Amino acid sequence: MPGGILLSDETGITYVNQITGNSVHDNALDCGITLASHPPSPQATSLLPYGVINNNVIGNSIIGNGLIGQGAGVGIYAPGPGNQAWGNQVIGM
Repeated sequence: MPGGILLSDETGITYVNQITGNSVHDNALDCGITLASHPPSPQATSLLPYGVINNNVIGNSIIGNGLIGQGAGVGIYAPGPGNQAWGNQVIGM
């Protein structure tokens, strides 16, 4: 089953999270770890994206992700107008 670790901002700002010491492997269709800014959900109180800000991805084992899909080992995405993903760090994979 595809999937890894996801931080996103559909319902509120996602900030100052620590993703450390995980083993994320063999998610062939998806990223191992994804930090993604998206438009707010219809239930959200904001009309603008909240943001994925100042999160740390440190010392994880990330192997064999995204090999047959559109994923990556670690992906940081802000694909649309107004999406925000900044100040995030990826260290020591």
